[in-house]
Amino acid sequence: MSGRHTGPKKMAIASRAFLCVLFSILFFPGVARAQIRQIVQPVGVIQYNVKNHQGAWISDAPSSILKLQVQLIAYQVRNRAGQNPPVDFIALEQSELKGKNGDGDLVDGDISSLLKNEGLPNWTMIQSQCQFDVTQLAYSPDWELVTGSNLQNPLVNSTDRTAPQNGWVSAGCRKEGRPYNIAYFNNKKTSVKVLFVITHMPHCHSHDYKSCIKSWNVTQFKTDIRRVVGKTADLRRINLIMAGDMNELGGSDQGSTFDPIFSDFGPLKISTNLETCCADSGFRNRFDRLLANSPARPASEILTHVTDSKEITYPLDPGFSARPNEEHKAIFGVVEFAPRVRKR
Repeated sequence: MSGRHTGPKKMAIASRAFLCVLFSILFFPGVARAQIRQIVQPVGVIQYNVKNHQGAWISDAPSSILKLQVQLIAYQVRNRAGQNPPVDFIALEQSELKGKNGDGDLVDGDISSLLKNEGLPNWTMIQSQCQFDVTQLAYSPDWELVTGSNLQNPLVNSTDRTAPQNGWVSAGCRKEGRPYNIAYFNNKKTSVKVLFVITHMPHCHSHDYKSCIKSWNVTQFKTDIRRVVGKTADLRRINLIMAGDMNELGGSDQGSTFDPIFSDFGPLKISTNLETCCADSGFRNRFDRLLANSPARPASEILTHVTDSKEITYPLDPGFSARPNEEHKAIFGVVEFAPRVRKR
């Protein structure tokens, strides 16, 4: 677990604040609920490496697999509507936008279109590509992109051949595809802003995380962050969420593992430890994560329901035989941000 020690004075202040909230809950529950709504801004995120061409989604998979994957996502969106939080963002990696499935049919893989077919309109999708790995970052109607004359937001929204391809390693997009994309959002209801990074990170088989990160193009990534939020933005005051298949870095279970990448955002927390990868390794690896500069560790759960009464088991495509089945499990996580104290 990541975190930093605080002195006795800060601990005493925190204790008094907790007692005040507890007193309010016990004797003034209505006021307390209003205060809690002001204290916490929860954000709901689905993270899913859908593994196109490696067990699921479109290529080499029968149409029934994409249908199940979309139902998993749609059920969460529908079931959490009206809750706090709802599903705010959907991060998909290895998610081909158009291709032939295992039945030979040409299929549309755009998650916003697929949700519309499920009766869930008005989702917007941001797309990017790094060689074979297509990312989709979808956001609900409650959110909008932050605009400004000096902002390149999102970093990229295209998979055209002429579009930029952003990857963690210099040869990544030409060789194996290790993407990231970045977008900056504003919540229409609360005006809370969130910087969102979607990623599929390179492997770090040595588990020497600092050494692995040194070989990545972190300087370019930090430059890209500035393109999206602006050169003068105070990054410690920006709410950060990164979602993705983080491979061994995610498996470290430490938010501090990512400090060399997000050093300007303050202390980092990583979501709870779930076995999501992969079908060919008995789902023993804990790679699908949310990372945030939130006060508390994001909570997460594995998605298994496509209706109230129907539960699925992984892998969704147990008969996949084109190559080793690398299916992942989908997760839903909640990140809770405290309000930023205004500068005087």
